[in-house]
Amino acid sequence: MKLNLKIHSKAHILKAMIGNTLAAFAKGPPDQLIVLNYHGTQKKYLDNFKEQIAYLQKRYDIISPAQFRDFVALKQPVTGKKLLLTFDDGIKNNIRAIEVLDQLGLSAYFFIVPGFIDTNPPQQQEFFIKNIRPIINDAIDSEEEDFMAMSWNDVKSMLAKHTIGCHTYHHTRVKDDLKKEQLQQE
Repeated sequence: MKLNLKIHSKAHILKAMIGNTLAAFAKGPPDQLIVLNYHGTQKKYLDNFKEQIAYLQKRYDIISPAQFRDFVALKQPVTGKKLLLTFDDGIKNNIRAIEVLDQLGLSAYFFIVPGFIDTNPPQQQEFFIKNIRPIINDAIDSEEEDFMAMSWNDVKSMLAKHTIGCHTYHHTRVKDDLKKEQLQQE
């Protein structure tokens, strides 16, 4: 992690220090599956994202969603160090991540928010701030694509190489007091 005081809080720094310390002293289990979740793939951090994927490829076998389903269904045991990539929310800037993954022959889960995609583009930034990320750090999210949803055509084009899942319909906090009908829709 490269320290950037505009985007990293004290909690981020402490978490990184603890993680690095543990990694230095612990080997970890020989057979493990790690799920790594991304949200945005901002243009200004795309080179960093590429470096992260290259780093991860050296240390893990990055598996596909199909391989993950086999592990879950107990069709095959986890052997070695496996890593599954996931992306939440269906943010337009994730198309950059898709391009990188496609170039490398990697696939991932993309958990979209259909209500976000269904929102008219002029209202998507408002939806994003209200439902997905109420606290915006301008040092991270600053481009229009950082607040916009993928289109349904974008989602369809991903289906050949990636797996789509639903990250609730509106990104509503399901722990809130929702009526049964609202909970079922989410």
